[in-house]
Formats: sequence, structure tokens, C-alpha cells
Amino acid sequence: MEAFKLTVFGLLFLTPALAAAENERGKSGTLEEVIVTGLKRQDTTKISEESRQLFSIAGAADDPLQAIYSLPGVTFSSGGEPVIRGSGAEDNIYYIDSIPAEYLFHVFGNSIFNKNLIQRFELYSGAFPSRYGNATGGVIDVTLRDPRHEEFSTTISASFLLTGVLFEGQLSENSAFYASYRRSLLDQFDTDSLTEDEDGVSITDFPVAQDYQVKYRWDVNRKNSLSFIAAGAEDDLQAEADSNNDYVARDPDLAGPLSYDQGFHSQSVVWSWSSDSSVKEANLIVSHIDEFLNLDYGNEQTVNTPADRYVIRFDYGQAISDKHHLTFGVNTSTSKYDFEIAAKIPTCSDFESDCSTADAEFITLNDEVTVKTKDAYIEDVISLNTKHTVTVAAHYTSYDYLETSQIEPRLRWEYQANDNLKSYAAFGMHSQSPELAEIIDGVGNANLDVEKAKHLVLGLEKFLSVDWLFRAELYYKQLNNVVINIQPSEPDFAERYSNDAEGNAYGIEFFLKKELSDKWYGWAALSFGKTERKDLRSGDTSPFEYDKPVIFNIAVNYQLNDFWNVGATWTYQSGALYTPVVGLDTSNQTSPNLLELLLQNPAGGLLGAITDLLDQVNLIGVADPIYGRFNSERLPDYHRLDLRAEYTKPSENGRYWKFYIDVLNAYDQDNVEGYEYSPTDRDPLSYTPAGYGENIPVAAEHGIGIFPSLGFEVRY
Repeated sequence: MEAFKLTVFGLLFLTPALAAAENERGKSGTLEEVIVTGLKRQDTTKISEESRQLFSIAGAADDPLQAIYSLPGVTFSSGGEPVIRGSGAEDNIYYIDSIPAEYLFHVFGNSIFNKNLIQRFELYSGAFPSRYGNATGGVIDVTLRDPRHEEFSTTISASFLLTGVLFEGQLSENSAFYASYRRSLLDQFDTDSLTEDEDGVSITDFPVAQDYQVKYRWDVNRKNSLSFIAAGAEDDLQAEADSNNDYVARDPDLAGPLSYDQGFHSQSVVWSWSSDSSVKEANLIVSHIDEFLNLDYGNEQTVNTPADRYVIRFDYGQAISDKHHLTFGVNTSTSKYDFEIAAKIPTCSDFESDCSTADAEFITLNDEVTVKTKDAYIEDVISLNTKHTVTVAAHYTSYDYLETSQIEPRLRWEYQANDNLKSYAAFGMHSQSPELAEIIDGVGNANLDVEKAKHLVLGLEKFLSVDWLFRAELYYKQLNNVVINIQPSEPDFAERYSNDAEGNAYGIEFFLKKELSDKWYGWAALSFGKTERKDLRSGDTSPFEYDKPVIFNIAVNYQLNDFWNVGATWTYQSGALYTPVVGLDTSNQTSPNLLELLLQNPAGGLLGAITDLLDQVNLIGVADPIYGRFNSERLPDYHRLDLRAEYTKPSENGRYWKFYIDVLNAYDQDNVEGYEYSPTDRDPLSYTPAGYGENIPVAAEHGIGIFPSLGFEVRY
């Protein structure tokens, strides 16, 4: 912590020193804007240049949002979703065209968007603007571009894993539309070898992922436009688990078929208005989202949570004078859930080493629940003089179901020392509702409070030359009211969850970017960070699951000639944390007795007793793991190299065809992504991981090996 404080003071005193050294020397070009005021001037039918560069890097595998993992302070969760600056994946919020979205990534981690439709993509890692709420981690904001007023065109793309089609064109002088559909291809291959029961799970129907986006825009006149947007995504798969699976070995109620189906369908109407001088603008959005999760598994267990969500959002911005730009907005959201739950539901949180269902309570719940939130924000960007800009803002949220509300101030200061150098500081208070399963009566605790966070960011940004940008950013997060599961030994265990935890995250990030010139562009991102959580009930403090002291990414793209573009991305991260198993508790192990079974069912005779004996073999019970110190050990460091080569042949009127080759993990690094206690002793390790006791059966989870992929895209 002392080193962190010293670095803070160093940055604060370094800024004026660098400014003096520059001696007010100008340069061609301007700094990239951080605060956007007034109507966006760029062509909203085209992808922004910054986003285009992000989406073209190696490792993205033609997925527009995979590039987020090459940015400072971002790593991936065990479920493949982004983890930002020491917060959990569930602490983030996603926006699609200004509407909060629950579903931005398919079940296997790829995003739900056609890359040709994203106009811009923004990541806010901390102290984010006042228009965003209900998040304590970070914000990922995706804006879809508007349809182009061009002749009708069709874009077809395909790779080993995914195929898609995009139709687009002008319908009249003032209107245009596009429609995109994509579908995974894994289920179309003859993949008998993949259905083999290697870990007690066999695939009965291969997973299918599909998504679509449709947008129609009508320019009513110079000031007004109407847009109609429809979007959706879905993932479904079928599998079966047997006694050879480690989870089934510990809980036989998990044995049996598994059916998973999750997705959403949304429809929105957007009215946009701007004055002739573009100093005033307004947007009104009315949206409906149909969300669904249908999960059936094991011994007749089911979790079905369909929901209808209705959202109305209004935003208004106006330049009051040459020194003030005022923005405000309101948002209301009503979600109606229809729960159908009949399953063993354990209480789990970030403080639990083992989230086993073996001893979990079987819960039956059939209920309708309505969750309402109301948001409002106001923001004033004040230009004090040519060098100083201050943003004063506040966000208000009312959480109807929790019967609470929050007012969260947000502040930002920028000092533009000269054309090449600026520094900034930002502070924000943020809140977030606990996850739905943590607050619903019968499953969670409806008396929980919102989780809260305070963000502090200090930054320095300098153009080293026309093409080279350097940025350093310090951050600190203080987390309060963090949700923790209540242990069975606690007198209030029936409440299941409480807000009795807190935490923090702090670090420094460096970002060096080379703009496109001399046929190449790229960037390097280096992050040092630490994040901890404290259980206020026990007093224990431990590193958070996604504590990654070092994250380093370097991405480079080079234009060989008019047709060929090649790129490489190398990633290095500290290994993830894990809690070792130090021993085994065999007290729950029993052996079925043939004589007892015969006496229990004498009519069945010896044959019946033997049959009963065989039926109980899988129900004997396995030894329970005894865990060591929570998150006390670290996996081997993670690193991999991704390569990409792309050939594009353009033709007239924006038509083209191209093909590309991606090679993920080009040097086939064996990245260990986790260790698990393996009661079935499947694929046992030849070594004992750090912290594990002797003779503990352990299996390792490995990341993707070398994975080449070919694809093509044609627009005609």
C-alpha cells in the first residue's frame, strides 16, 4: 500500500514537471476526447477507427468483443466473462444502445454481435460517468451503427465454428435497414469422438448458439429520426452426467440428463432529436426484453426463470453557454419474473471454497416477482478556462424490491497542460443490487442492502509524438456491503445471505499505443494490481479470486501490402488463485451390507438383495474434501501467443471478399486453469499441486491448446 501511495504522489508531482519540460510545445492533431459533449459528429453508419483496430487484432477470432481482454486491467472469469480491475464478472453492467443488457456473451464466451454492426465500443474501468448505474465493477457500452444509405448488399461469413449473413440497404431517400443472423456450426459436424464419456459427461445434442440484430432508421426530417431495433440471442445444449463425473460422485442427485436453454429477444423504438446547431439533443427509448433461462438436470431438478422487462429511457443534453454543457436523463425499468424452481440450491459466494450441492436444501418455489428500478442523473461539464475542466454529476437509483434508494456523486477534473499532455482525477460513488438469487424470498434474503463502492482514479496522458500515445492510470476501489453466504453454524443461517463483507482493489496501469502509420499499429498494456475481500463475521481477510498481480498484453498489426494484413497478440497473466485440499473427511462413507438388504426385502430373495446392492454402489458416498487456507495458492502463470493473417480483395461500391487464418495459442502452451478434487480419480495428476495434501486425487483443468481456424467473408 505504501508503494501505491508513493506512486500517487509521484504522478501528481510529475504532471507539472512534464508540462514545464514541454514548454508549451504544440503538435499536429489533438488529444482523444474523454468527455463527449454535444451531438456526436462522426458518421454513425461506420465503425469508429479505434473500434476497428480493436476488432482486427489477433486472438479476437473475428469476435468484436474478445479484444477487450487486451486492454489494461481486464482478465477473464471462470465463466469466460470480463473481470475488470479486481471486481467480479457479476459486478459489471453491459449496455446495448443505451439499454442495460443481461446477456452479452454466449455460453462459450463469444459475444452476441456481428462485428460489422458495431459502431463503437467503450470500456469504463472505474469512476464511470453518471449516466451509468447499478454496477460496482466496470461498464461495457456497445453502440450499434445506423444502416447505410447504399444499394442493397449481402455479406456472408463463415468459419469452422460460426456462420452468418447480413442484409443491408436503402429503402427510400430517408430510410435504410439491416438484418443480421449468425449460428454456430459445431452441431453440423460428425464429431463422434467429442461425445465420448471422458469425464462422466456425454453430449447428447451439441450446443447451438445463435443471435440476430435488425435495425431500421427513418430520418423524418433534419431534426428528428425514428429507429426500430430488434435483437436476440440464444444458447441451448443437451448432455448427460453419470457416476464417473466428479460432481455426481459427491451428489448422486446430479446424475441424469441435462438440458440448458438461455437467451433473450428485445424490441426497441428510439426517437432522436437535435437542434440545427447541434447544441441540443434528446433521445427517447422504449424497449421490451423477453429473457429466459430453462435448466433441467439430474434427478428431476429444474430452474426456470423467464422474465419480461420493460424499459423507458430519456436523455437530454444542451450547451448552456460556452462554459457549461448540461446533460440529464431518467430511466425506469420493470422486470416481471415467473419462477419455477425445484432443485437443491446451495448458498454460494466469493468467500466459499466449495459450492457443493450434496448437502444443499431442496427448494421448491413457484412465484411471480416484480422488480422495479428508477434511475436519474444530471451532469454539468464546466470549462473553467483553457486548461481546466470540471465535471460535476450525480446519479440517483431507487431499488423498489429492496426498498432503498441511493444518491451517488460523481466528480472529474482535467488539466490540459498543453496539446501533448493532460492529467485527470475522477471520483465516483456507485451501487449495485445483489444478484437475483440472493434477494428472492425462499432462495435468498429479501432484506439485503445494495452493494456499494467508491472509485478513485488518477491519470496522466501524453502524446510522445504524433503517432505515439502514453497513458498511466492509478485506481483505488473501496467495496462495502458485499454479499456473503451465511455458514450453517451461524444462528441466522436461515437468512442464507448477509452484507457482512467488504473489500478493496488498487493498482496502476500503463498503456502505450502506436496509431496507424508506416503500415502498422499496436499497443502494449501493463497492469499491476491487488484485490482483497474481508469476511466481517470471521474477521478473515484473503485475496479475491481474481487477484492478478501482473497482466501484460501486446498487440501488433502490420499491413504487408494492399491485400495482406498480419497480426500477433501475446498475453501474460499471473496465475489464478485456488484453495488447496489438505485432507479428506471419510465420516460419511458407508458400505452397503448384503445381509441387511436381504432382511429388508426377504420377498426379493438373494437376487433382489444383489440388485439392491448394485443399485447402492453409486450411493455409498465419497470422502468430503478438507480445504486449507482460502485462496492461498496460485496456479502457474498464464501466457499464450495468437496469430492472424487476413487477405482482403476489394472491388467497386464497397464490395469485397476476404479470407483469414487464426491460430490461437500458437506455441501450444499448456495453461492450467484450475485444480479440482477428483473423487473418481479420473485423469489423475502425476504431481501434487502446491498446498495439496498427499494422496489427494486431483484433476487439472486445462485451457485451449493450439487451435487453428479458417474463415471467409464476402460482400456483394
